[in-house]
Amino acid sequence: MTRLRPRFLFIFFAIGGVFGFVAASLGVMPIPDVTVRWSVPVLKAGEYIPTGSVDAGEEIVLVYIGSSTCGWSNVPELPDVVRSLKVKMQARAQTEGMGFAAVGVARDAVVANGMEHLDKFGAFDEVMAGRGWANAGVQKYIYGEMAGLGATPQILVVSRRLGYETGHVTFNDEKVLIRKVGVDEIAGWAAEGAPLQSPLQVRGRDDRNIGRAAHEYRM
Repeated sequence: MTRLRPRFLFIFFAIGGVFGFVAASLGVMPIPDVTVRWSVPVLKAGEYIPTGSVDAGEEIVLVYIGSSTCGWSNVPELPDVVRSLKVKMQARAQTEGMGFAAVGVARDAVVANGMEHLDKFGAFDEVMAGRGWANAGVQKYIYGEMAGLGATPQILVVSRRLGYETGHVTFNDEKVLIRKVGVDEIAGWAAEGAPLQSPLQVRGRDDRNIGRAAHEYRM
């Protein structure tokens, strides 16, 4: 068996490369077309902008849960309502001497569809999308320790204490301060100025009247 010397191998690959370039230029050889898309939400003046900081201490978290496949999550006025709630809750947190974070959860089976849906609602500090009702955010804020009505859209306000243990962040004493389900409840609460009890503490709700339209499922 004849072995090619390194010099001949270099010449062989060089000629092959030139041939491939010429063939591609003449349209004989197809050229892969790769598109990279990074979705960035378009922010309006006065909107909430995440700082990226994670500080130990008390924190208020605004959680939005929706879906691109839920009709009521796509009501035209809802994104502006949620955007305004972020600003209101951030101001409330500052008044209480607490940190603030906004979390977006998309109950979509396809991650890209969920991310596109959340983009309509402005910037979030953290987002979760994909796996439908098995989504980690849905499991935590609807079916887990913060159990509530299995429906979209909904808004939660959660208080918690951030700490540090052995080099990692911990969440302690997480409590649901308020939960609003359906467009009417969310918009009505926002129109009232998004009131919360003071001092901040757990506040119950009546799930019998969820207002206009939630897209409801029960596991």
